[in-house]
Amino acid sequence: MLFPMYTVLLPTVLDMAEIRPHEELKADGLLTLFREDMGKALFVSHQWVGSMHPDPEFKQFRVLQDALRNVVSGLVEVDLDIITELTFGRSKFLALGAEARGQRLSIWYDYFSCPQLQTSTAAEMTPKGGGRGDLGKAIDSIPAYVAKCSFFCVLCPIVESPDKSRVFSPYTWAQRGWCRVERMVHESSGHGSFIMIRSGQNIELKATSFLASYGSSPGLGDFSVEEDRLKTALVLKQVLLRRMRLSLQRGDFTTYRVVLNAQAALFKGLPVEPISGLVPGFEQLENGPKSLVAEFLHQNGFRYPLEYDNAGWSPLCYACMKGDLQLIQGLLEASADANDETRKAQPMLALFRANAVLGISACFHNNDAMKLLISAKSKVNPRGSTFPPILGATFANNVEGVRILCEHKAFADVIGPTGISAVQQACTAGSFEALQVLLFETQSKVPLSHALHYAAIFSDSSAKIIKILLSARADINEQFSESFGNLLGLGIKGIQCRLGGKATKLRFMGYHHRRATPLMMAILSGQFECAAALAVSGARLDLRNARRKKAEDLARQMSVPEFLMEALQGQVERCASVVSLATSPNETSEEALEEDYFEV
Repeated sequence: MLFPMYTVLLPTVLDMAEIRPHEELKADGLLTLFREDMGKALFVSHQWVGSMHPDPEFKQFRVLQDALRNVVSGLVEVDLDIITELTFGRSKFLALGAEARGQRLSIWYDYFSCPQLQTSTAAEMTPKGGGRGDLGKAIDSIPAYVAKCSFFCVLCPIVESPDKSRVFSPYTWAQRGWCRVERMVHESSGHGSFIMIRSGQNIELKATSFLASYGSSPGLGDFSVEEDRLKTALVLKQVLLRRMRLSLQRGDFTTYRVVLNAQAALFKGLPVEPISGLVPGFEQLENGPKSLVAEFLHQNGFRYPLEYDNAGWSPLCYACMKGDLQLIQGLLEASADANDETRKAQPMLALFRANAVLGISACFHNNDAMKLLISAKSKVNPRGSTFPPILGATFANNVEGVRILCEHKAFADVIGPTGISAVQQACTAGSFEALQVLLFETQSKVPLSHALHYAAIFSDSSAKIIKILLSARADINEQFSESFGNLLGLGIKGIQCRLGGKATKLRFMGYHHRRATPLMMAILSGQFECAAALAVSGARLDLRNARRKKAEDLARQMSVPEFLMEALQGQVERCASVVSLATSPNETSEEALEEDYFEV
């Protein structure tokens, strides 16, 4: 049974001058009991900035208010983020403004939606620990409320903690174990996309799937209380079980197969076994690889080992997601091809067609499976339109996978079918550790052309990426060339912007991309941490793009944080502090990570 929780109507949220706790708002009659017939609700996922209060200096919440006001007034529309629009080639806007303008939108925010601690014993003062009464029950119910909310918002502006000891950003939000669970619950509930608020004007709709976040298992995230791993494991298992059962009921066998075989990756670091045996009727007659293959085919709805489903994937493709060595060996003995590859793209996994099974294994960090496939003559350097496996390893930040491939003579300087190099792929995905291997452990002299631009456009771990690229002598003032703009489709987006189409972030970037520096690109894409790192590292501020705009001119149009605007005007002190904290090796240490939903 769900613990009863509350929301606050939008007008009340916009009028707040401070974040008041549950008990105060309830006493003033400003809370609304959450009901499914209440209209649309917005769930706000965020990090606690203070130890006793979620936002002591009201920095994060003010950004939320500004963003909601801009959406309500129509000044800002929630459009697709750059990666999604580049991938799928179409613009999409979220009708959040219509809901907000009708004042039917209510806000779920932990500090005023859940009861706070009212006791002070040591056992009860542990966040998410035992013995916390109503608070504990409320926290246990949060995943269910995530699923019931129509909108899911990630509030992640770049802010410093009150004591200036650490910085909070989109990257640090994505490292939190509970935040990862919230996102997975939301996307698995059928909503699919979520809102990311970086500033009052930088609001985007991210339509990527959590299944494509290969290294983002909640179990690999940060928890302030170790016991929470079991709690999140049970939540995630129920979420995936519900998703698979619903897929089977609807006849959506592709989604069922993807989720079924992605479990091993999603459960990494969690004390729980993958779900199996959902399809009845299998009779095991003997043990061994043949029986294992037969059961796998049965549970995945395949008739024979060399079959392809409607999504263009074979049993071996799914088996390499799963990473079961005996299963892969059994399929190879049943004449499956060690160089098999996908025949269609899989958007749920952010994979194009022509991904080899070795690359799939690399994506899912199944490194023993990689060794098995290589021993079975899987090609580490495939030719033609097949994606090189090292691109999969760098995309997933699979450090050991990159090393395995390089040990077997994979080309670290390879260019994939889409024109993306391994270094650029690592920059795109924010794969800091894999990038280190490519730059400093391989024998190849890897190209750094436009690597800073790719990090500036795509990466949410930007400051660290920028630091390592500059140490490898990437050109901080390299200006974007027309050929790379055509490769990404930015030229077409720029034309759409000039012809009067809705000014999405990607179209605005397309309009300004020619001869843009990495600093300009970071500003245009809303990667403010990256822009800060470039600004304090000596990026020239006098350069102009083909539209005769300097970085400062673009920043004024993009509503960048104050610390970044100061740096663009020559005052780098605050910006340097933010970058120093963001690149500190201790920034995500267990000692520094003491917040989840509530601090005590």
